Amino acid sequence: MMISKNDLLELFRTENVFDLEVILNAFGLTKDSCIIYGYNQGYLAKAILGLASAHTSAMPLNTDFTNEIVARTALCCEVLRLLDLVHLAAPLKFRGVDNAIQPSIRRAVDNNVCYNADTTTAIAQLSEPEFLAFVSYLLVNAEGIVLRVGYNLPIIQQIRKYQIIDDGLLFSYMALCLRNTPGQYRPV
Repeated sequence: MMISKNDLLELFRTENVFDLEVILNAFGLTKDSCIIYGYNQGYLAKAILGLASAHTSAMPLNTDFTNEIVARTALCCEVLRLLDLVHLAAPLKFRGVDNAIQPSIRRAVDNNVCYNADTTTAIAQLSEPEFLAFVSYLLVNAEGIVLRVGYNLPIIQQIRKYQIIDDGLLFSYMALCLRNTPGQYRPV
């Protein structure tokens, strides 16, 4: 499937969620699985996130359209890098926050044995102060943490839910924090 810049611009003009799903599915950017992330997925994710950032700064996108973009590009991000930028952009939100987090979440993050759906649910249910404490904990301990990509979506959704930064800036940061694509996936 070939997608042109004009196709993407039309997609954003109409904010058609169904067409967005079709395009992202065709390129393997799904919301319920870890994909083999290669050059084409990274290129499309960067283009979609860049357009989302530009459009959002002029006028808010439809909520369903925005949610679909977030759900399908979250797995492509290096969320610890993203959180570092979010923290730098919104330092007042983090003022006075300690890094005490729920023991179940701390165990899942520290042990890094495997992805845990219960931890994903727990992250999604954190209050704003609890979420900020969780982010602070991740940032303080970033060197020793390898966060599973399955936790990316609830983290990014919480950033949006508590309006820690606006969507335009979030999309821009997500585009900056896309995982590197391995050389063997680059087209010849």
